[in-house]
Amino acid sequence: MTAIPIPSSNAAPIRVLIADDHAIVRQGLSHLLTSATGIEVVGEAVDGTEVCLWPSSCIPM
Repeated sequence: MTAIPIPSSNAAPIRVLIADDHAIVRQGLSHLLTSATGIEVVGEAVDGTEVCLWPSSCIPM
């Protein structure tokens, strides 16, 4: 398993949008990532089509 990089305390958080068609997978990933320091889950989507409906200002780049 690869370690999740932890940014320095003064760095902007890593912003993540989770897309998966299984709710339990999205929930598990969201829980795992929000428990990590320096990672912000900005939302969840069922599929790529739903991701495309998100405003571009919300999608992590």
